[in-house]
Amino acid sequence: LIQVGERAYTMARAFNAREGFRASEDAIPDRFFETFKEGPSASNRILPADFENARVTLSEMMGWDPQTGAPEAWKLEELGVGWVAGD
Repeated sequence: LIQVGERAYTMARAFNAREGFRASEDAIPDRFFETFKEGPSASNRILPADFENARVTLSEMMGWDPQTGAPEAWKLEELGVGWVAGD
């Protein structure tokens, strides 16, 4: 089941890349970078550099190109959907 989910997510990613979406659009709203004012996370915030590092790490772990966001051909082959690459 885990591989089925990974396959679906990666195929959706390939579709989005084909339609022009890029890794630079993997973003969160600016308000997430603001410091929390109250609650258990008061005075904490996400640093933009930390988010970017996490985005790159996720891309690498998923087998996606960190620069473009598109799945790598080897990952599509590994998941049994190499035909998605269009080769």
